[in-house]
Amino acid sequence: MKLKRVKLFGFKTFAEPTTVEFGAGITAIVGPNGSGKSNLVDAIRWVLGETSTRSLRSGKLEEVIFAGNEKRKPLGLAEVSITFDNTDHALPIEYEEVEITRRAYRAGESEYFINRAQVRLRDVHDLLMGTGLGPGSYAIVSQGEIDAVLKSKPAERRELFEETAGISKFLARKNESLRRLEQTEQNAIRISDLIAETERRIPELETQLRRARRYRRVNARVRDLEILSYVRASASRREERERLREEMKGDEERRAVAAARVAALGADLAQTRTQLYRQELHLEELRSEGQQRRGELAHAETEYAAALARREALEESLANASEQLAQRRDHLTAVETQAHDARGALDAAERSALEAREAFLHAERLHREHAETMAAAQSRLTTIEELENALEGHVPGTRAVVEAWQRGELGGIEGIVSNLITIEERYAHAMDVAFGARLSHIVTRTTADAQQAIAFLNRTEQGRATFMPLDRVHPHGDGAARSSLSREPGVIGYASQLIAAPPHYAPLIEHLVGDVLVVEDATIAMQLFERGVAQTIVTLGGEMVTGGALTGGRFQRERSILSRRAHAAQLREQLVEMRSALAALDTQARGARTHVESAERTREQARETAARRELALAEARAEATLRTSEIERLRRDIAAAGGDAPLPETRASHKHIEGLRRGMSETDAQIDTAREERESLLQRQSALEGEVHTAEIEEREVAGAGESRRTRMTQIEAELGMIVSQFAQNPASDDECRDVEERYHKDPDAVVEELPRLRDELTRLTANVNLNAEAEREELAERERFLRTQLDDLTQARETLLESIKEIEQQTQAKFNETFERVVREFSHVYARLFEGGVAHMWQTNPENLAETGIEIAVQPPGKKQMPLPALSGGEQAMTAAALIFALIRVRPAPFYLLDEVDAAMDDANVGRFSEMVRELSSGDAEMIIVTHNKKTMELANQMYGVTMRELGVTSIISAELTPEREPALT
Repeated sequence: MKLKRVKLFGFKTFAEPTTVEFGAGITAIVGPNGSGKSNLVDAIRWVLGETSTRSLRSGKLEEVIFAGNEKRKPLGLAEVSITFDNTDHALPIEYEEVEITRRAYRAGESEYFINRAQVRLRDVHDLLMGTGLGPGSYAIVSQGEIDAVLKSKPAERRELFEETAGISKFLARKNESLRRLEQTEQNAIRISDLIAETERRIPELETQLRRARRYRRVNARVRDLEILSYVRASASRREERERLREEMKGDEERRAVAAARVAALGADLAQTRTQLYRQELHLEELRSEGQQRRGELAHAETEYAAALARREALEESLANASEQLAQRRDHLTAVETQAHDARGALDAAERSALEAREAFLHAERLHREHAETMAAAQSRLTTIEELENALEGHVPGTRAVVEAWQRGELGGIEGIVSNLITIEERYAHAMDVAFGARLSHIVTRTTADAQQAIAFLNRTEQGRATFMPLDRVHPHGDGAARSSLSREPGVIGYASQLIAAPPHYAPLIEHLVGDVLVVEDATIAMQLFERGVAQTIVTLGGEMVTGGALTGGRFQRERSILSRRAHAAQLREQLVEMRSALAALDTQARGARTHVESAERTREQARETAARRELALAEARAEATLRTSEIERLRRDIAAAGGDAPLPETRASHKHIEGLRRGMSETDAQIDTAREERESLLQRQSALEGEVHTAEIEEREVAGAGESRRTRMTQIEAELGMIVSQFAQNPASDDECRDVEERYHKDPDAVVEELPRLRDELTRLTANVNLNAEAEREELAERERFLRTQLDDLTQARETLLESIKEIEQQTQAKFNETFERVVREFSHVYARLFEGGVAHMWQTNPENLAETGIEIAVQPPGKKQMPLPALSGGEQAMTAAALIFALIRVRPAPFYLLDEVDAAMDDANVGRFSEMVRELSSGDAEMIIVTHNKKTMELANQMYGVTMRELGVTSIISAELTPEREPALT
């Protein structure tokens, strides 16, 4: 199996279709920093199934697609293909040339192809598993991974050896068997519950049989009484209806006579009211005329008094004008003083406005900085809420069911476990680990609701999901042991005690994490395990101890469901505080702005005041001049009015006033006459209204008697209709009616009173009656036999799976230990060569248990004592990691090896020894691809690719075939 070529298009900076051919020996990839060398390495990782965006140096999948530059538009997809020569059929596929392709779209979709046939990511992993290129592969090593190999925990370092041992397929088979075992056990529990439910239903069916017999007897009696009630009730209603028809004829005649009298009296009353209305209009006209004459009289008297007062007013005006002239001269002096004061106030207001503006700019800067901080927190919260709304972190089946529930297609769903509980943020990491995948379990009210949702998933093929019916959840755990452990130092408590949820979810939480103990750190967890505590233990930092295995590490906060929700709650609380602080700063800024505006207004007011004072000064001077001119004019007017000029005008006014007074007396007499006529009409109207009221009462009494009979007639018709309608819902033939009359003709009408009681009893029986109880009992017995057969089959399948898992564990343990011993020998040998006499040791922490063992490494460079790996220098760490990688390659060769600047931290001497090892490994059929800046390393290459950017943001590759120069022949 050999690497032949890699094709790239649209991946990161590879905007143009690019093909890189590889052959035997060493291929060097060189170029300046930022030219895209590492993008080629990322492309090979990506097409081989790498899903970690961190390993690909990207934030999300869309970032691997060419983003465009000033000349090129962004591309819509990225595609990378890698081709292998499979003539030796190292890949378990019938083709002699295998091409693996991965394609990503900007919409977020990703596709995989093997020889242009679309497959799943799992199919790619299965194809490469065991070849050295599967997950955890050591064939592609970058400078950062050199450090990770040494600084990783022993358990994490084991993954390299699993791939070397070729046991990845066995571990995948084991995981699949464990999944099937868990599914088998869940099915067995479900069938056991169904059998128990079936057994509980047998006594219930016996009761239903007795109730069905009683129901039939009561139903027959009710039927007879209903027919009897219909026959007798309808006959009595028809007799009463005929009697009422005769009485209603006499009522109609009496009502017609009373109505005629009411009409005659009403016509007379209407005529009287019309006369009264006309008299009211006449009286109002007289009042208006009198009011007009009084107005004319008052006006004439006013003019008469004004003529007498005009001369007195002129004389008084002269005295006032003289006095005002003196006042204006005093006012002129005061205004001059105020104008001087206003000029000083204007200068002070200018200084205050400048100081207020500086304070406002400072407050506004503080407000803007805090608003930016709050916007960042709000953006973070929005991102987390979008992840929550998209159900990020949950399996596809869970998302499909929840979306269907939200659309109303499914019912009986309470929600997802992660959304039904509330925790404090400091417990978030521990609870994420305690629940694990169970956070995606869906809680339903009943088992039937869960079955309906599973049927939906089977029908739509949208994935799988796990359901927790509340009617089948039972808590477990030893309360006494839990109480004693909770008092241990460093023990925080059981997970179920640290969760807030509605009370009816308590059994569910107890069932899921009731036996999970939460402690402060991994040291306390391991101490409890060594003391024999067999329960699952998790720490606040997210480590977990199960059966002695210590699991740790952490996802990004957005991938941790409970941590994400707890962080969102914290952000909401912080946003409330930030909003309060922002409101305070906003108030401060508004206060500063108000102060600025106030100072500016004060300044403008001072300017206006100063301007007004100057204007007032000019006006006061002009007013004084005006008053002097006015005094001169008044003196001239008084001199001109000094004779008897007003007397003729006064006599004419007096005669006109006397004439107006006589006309007003005549109008008052006419008003009194009109009032007397109105009183007479009011008395006649009152008498007619009394007679009309009496006649109307008489008519209503007659009509009321007839109306009550019509109402009773309507009631009878309605009762007959209701009786017939009710009887029509379950009608009986004439023969049935005659048969019931004959059987009950001796019974009194009171026998029908038994009908409501029997109907109530029939209703109670109907609510619980099952007329098919006998058939159901037989069907239930058959179902019980079928379920017990299925339970036996599941028990046998469980035993088979346990044997298969045990056999896989034995095979993988033996193969891993054998490979590990070979790697230990090669590692010691290679380390001694690279360090010229150095000593290296490597051992397993738990060689008897593959699932829990870790790999420890200790080295002793020449001339030094044995020291821990973190204490080594950068070059020593790089050479130690290189020794480990070379040892793995010697034990299990891969199709090719890609070393990305692993020699960056080495000096010239180390590079020489490193190059010698690389040349030795490539002397056979191995393909070595080296990304480097070191000239000595470049000298190893059989072919070289130069990586450059001729166009900004677009990578180009230039190839060069390196042929060794022939030595000149000796002459």
